[in-house]
Amino acid sequence: MTLEHLRNQYNTQLSQQQRRQGARDLLRQQKQELLDQQAALEADAVLRAQALALLQSFSERLRVECIQRIERLVTRGLQVVFNSPYEFVIKTGLQRNVVTMDFVLKTPREDGSYLSTPLYDYIGGGIYDVISFLLRVVVLVLHRPPLARILLLDEAFPHVSRQYRQNVSLLMRRLCEQLSLQILLVTHYREFGHHAEYVYELRKVHDATQLTRRTADDQAE
Repeated sequence: MTLEHLRNQYNTQLSQQQRRQGARDLLRQQKQELLDQQAALEADAVLRAQALALLQSFSERLRVECIQRIERLVTRGLQVVFNSPYEFVIKTGLQRNVVTMDFVLKTPREDGSYLSTPLYDYIGGGIYDVISFLLRVVVLVLHRPPLARILLLDEAFPHVSRQYRQNVSLLMRRLCEQLSLQILLVTHYREFGHHAEYVYELRKVHDATQLTRRTADDQAE
């Protein structure tokens, strides 16, 4: 067996191994995407249940007013973040004397009309992340009896692309000011803290954890 033959055999085996490794990596990625989608669906179900319980506790007149308030808040939030005339709509119905509810996103078309799409079609995307956050704000603010207006979020916007992160930060700041909220967000992305009152940054320095606090004035400089 010649050296050239051994070299070719080695390269062939290496190529096969790399293909198998690539296939395993792809399967792991697909598994993680399915797990993320499952988690998003479960979170969506919880939000729907909370919102439904909230609406069912109101009379018919107050229910209509509440739905309109939710639609306006979520619509404005989407427009702040994405600079696009999105419109959030809640469609309600009645089945066996129980109120049902579906979330719909209306997006503009070139001819001036709107395309209505169920929210679950956006699961796993930045739009869904923002709507999910805004609905959490709604449940917190409208809950009766009133709850402490403190919202704890852990990586709440994983699919929001970099170009919109500062807009999300601006949205959170406005909501805090207008609704007397306090939001604590844990994230790996600095852009989400751009409009924050305080930012606490943890770093690993020489095997030790370093904590740095920055204020809004510091970030403006």
